[in-house]
Amino acid sequence: VLGLNATASRVPIGLYPASKFALHAMTENLRQELRLTKDKIKVT
Repeated sequence: VLGLNATASRVPIGLYPASKFALHAMTENLRQELRLTKDKIKVT
């Protein structure tokens, strides 16, 4: 699983950074959950 996230989301300009943070948080959560399984699925 590959997630792309722009660095422009670090600038406080409305909903754009919020949606990018949501993508980052969901990806990190998925990565941590899959790490606990025996599957060979990697999230970067």
